[in-house]
Amino acid sequence: MTPDARAKTGIDVDLPTSAKENINLLAKFNEREEAETSRMQLSIERISAFFGSPAYFVSVVVVLGAWALANIWVAHSGGSPLDAPPFPWLQGMVSSNAPHTD
Repeated sequence: MTPDARAKTGIDVDLPTSAKENINLLAKFNEREEAETSRMQLSIERISAFFGSPAYFVSVVVVLGAWALANIWVAHSGGSPLDAPPFPWLQGMVSSNAPHTD
C-alpha cells in the first residue's frame, strides 16, 4: 500500500486486496452518508452524545450536590429553603432523567 493510500484510509498493515476494497467501499459509503446528514441531525447527534457523556454525569452530580447543600444551608441559617429535605423537587427532577420501563 502506498503512503498516500495509508494516510487516506488509515490502514498501516498490508491487507488482502479484497479487504482493502471493502474498507474503501465502506469509507466511500461513510463519506456519502455524512454528506447527506442535515444540520438538524448533526445537532441531535451532538446533544445525544453530550447526554451520554461522563461530562453530563459529572454536571448532574455537581448540580444535585449544590442544590442539596444550598437548601440545607438556607434551612440551618433560619431561612425558608426552596426545597427542604427530603428534597421532593430534587427527587422529581432526578426521576425525570430516569429511563421509562414497562
